[in-house]
Parts: sequence; C-alpha cells; structure tokens
Amino acid sequence: MRKPKLTYAYKADCLAHISEVDSGLQCGCVCPVCGNHLIARKGRKTAHHFAHHNLSECVHAYQTSLHILAKEILSEAAYLTLPKVPVYNNHFMLFGHLSNTRQIKIESVTLERRIDNIIPDIVITSSNTELLIEIKVTHGIDEDKLNRIQALDISALEIDLSRIDREITKENLMPILIGDAVEKTWIYNRLSAKYQKMLASIATKFFVANRGLTNHIDYCPIHARKWHGKPYANVVRDCFHCDYLFKYHNNTYDDKDPDYILCLGKAKIANCADLKRYLAQQQST
Repeated sequence: MRKPKLTYAYKADCLAHISEVDSGLQCGCVCPVCGNHLIARKGRKTAHHFAHHNLSECVHAYQTSLHILAKEILSEAAYLTLPKVPVYNNHFMLFGHLSNTRQIKIESVTLERRIDNIIPDIVITSSNTELLIEIKVTHGIDEDKLNRIQALDISALEIDLSRIDREITKENLMPILIGDAVEKTWIYNRLSAKYQKMLASIATKFFVANRGLTNHIDYCPIHARKWHGKPYANVVRDCFHCDYLFKYHNNTYDDKDPDYILCLGKAKIANCADLKRYLAQQQST
C-alpha cells in the first residue's frame, strides 16, 4: 500500500483541503503538528498534497490531520452508527451479540481530552454517557492503554482507517466514520464486560482430575460420558469442544493452584440468547 499524502492542513485556524488553496507557498497553510509553513504541491505528475517547506516531513502529520478531520466530521454529525456488541468467553471465542448495529445521537465531541490517565483521540457524549474513539491509521492502541481504558470502565471504539488506499476527503471519510460499522471494532465495551463477569459468576467450577494420561472432570452436567453410572467428561475431547465451556484454567507450574474449568452446563447457557432467557427466569422466581 502506498504511503498516504498529507491533504489537509490548517489555514487561518481552519482545516483546509488541498483543493481549496492556491499552489505553492501562496496556500498560506501550516502543519497541524509542528505549525511550520507548508507548500501546496499541485502539479500534474503526482497527486496533490502538502509538503513541509525546507524541512523534513512530520512523522505524525497525516495521522493528526485525520484525527482533526474526524473530529470535525463527528462534530457536525447528528448521529453515529455503532457495531454489534459482542460477548466472548475467557478464550476469546465469540459467545454471542448483546445488540445489533445501532445509531446513537451525538451531543458533544472533544479532541484529545485527558480522562484520568489516558488521552483518547476523540470523546463523544451521547445520553450523558461518554464514548472513547481511537482512530487507527498505522497502529492500534497498545496493551497499556487498553488496560487503562478497562480500568476506567468506559466503552471505547476503534475506527480503522489503515486500509484506505485512496486520497482522503471529507466526503469519502464521512460514511466510514458515521454511517458504516464495517471499520469499527469495540476495544472495550462496558456492557459486554458486565455480562462476561455475570457469566463467570453463574458458571460452575469443576476441578480437573488427572487419571493416567488423561484429564477429566467429574459430574459433567450434560453427561458427556459415564463410568459405572457416574457422569464425567474428558477435558480435551469433550470440554474443549463444548459450547458450555466458559474458561479453562491451567497452571502447570504451581501445585497449589489446581486446574479447573468454569462450565455453564448446569445453567444451560451456550450463547447470549440463553443468558437472556436464564436472567428472565431468575427475575420471575
């Protein structure tokens, strides 16, 4: 994929596209990162773009321009389309979806505002609830930032612009940011996390028993196997392929921390629909 060109810059404190300014230094534009003067290259051989005048290019100029443009688009938008909310088991296998793609009303937008110990790219407020948005141009967020977002328990969405191989304009970026859910992924969703914790609390813990060359759990709730009338399951052959498996805890190096399985077989919960049915039954009793 070709390296993207800088096509947006500041002109009199407003973001301007390369098509809206004069050629050369007469464009009167400055870099959104370093503030130095830019030259508008609008020749016939290469795509029109901005370049630093008598200076090396800023590494983050293109990325910053996308962040600013995204903030401008979202600030003017009335709504934002959100992707489905997934729930995973503890092995990152999809357990189901809590909601379908939906739209939320945008009340306010701020750019790179510090929240506790993180600075998200964009913060959107909807129904008095904050939503963090990270714009991925080259790299996604690192593990440290993810851990901090999880600790704050604020939902965060990543919008992936790294696969765009054409010139970015406000018109072709708008549907990606607002209308589509294709390039959007939940970095963290507080509703999903809530339900994942709920599943862990509902699940039954079965300690793993080593018998010769195999590992078993006794009293398997779905009676995967039987021995003299007693139900059990083979961990590898049965549990690992069972829809009711929520977590397998394996600690090879510490005998004081035995292996166990968290199983949802007793509650008969294999997906989100089962979970909603289970919760409804609990409320009615």
